[in-house]
Amino acid sequence: MGGSKGKNKAKDENPEEGIKKNVKVEKVNLNE
Repeated sequence: MGGSKGKNKAKDENPEEGIKKNVKVEKVNLNE
């Protein structure tokens, strides 16, 4: 439970970081 809360907090603090990671993954999938 504590680990999940920490992950969620980091996501809220850096929403752009998560979006960038998702975009990167999508680009890689498109290239394949």
